[in-house]
Amino acid sequence: EVHGQPKKLAQPRLELRSDLLVGSVSRNGIDIITGTMAYKQQRADLSGLSEYMDFALNINLKAVNHIDARPAIRQLTSRRLADVKVHECWRGPCTVELRPNMQAPVYKLPVVEMLEAFYWRADFTLVAGQIIYDYLEEDA
Repeated sequence: EVHGQPKKLAQPRLELRSDLLVGSVSRNGIDIITGTMAYKQQRADLSGLSEYMDFALNINLKAVNHIDARPAIRQLTSRRLADVKVHECWRGPCTVELRPNMQAPVYKLPVVEMLEAFYWRADFTLVAGQIIYDYLEEDA
């Protein structure tokens, strides 16, 4: 993938269950990530989210091998969303659960602390990015 955004076949879901927003990702018939937050209890804007991270900046590890399995590309890439128009944004307490799956080993990342969740809907434009670091360059 040209931007280094990982692709795995999975089934993401976002459901409203009464007063609870439930997001989950399933792979191989196993829910591997489940997150919950109260539905629309505290209005927010993206400045609240930026207390934790830069919402508009995507950073990815681009890893591509040659046909013989030697590394061909190992780059840290970035791309900034453009023309962002937020339609709604909410914040609140949350839960998250990571479950084991050998094809999606996200469960190996420890959940250290529950901070808060954000739910937002926005329009934006995906633009070209840049290489932050090339691990295979001689000078790297």
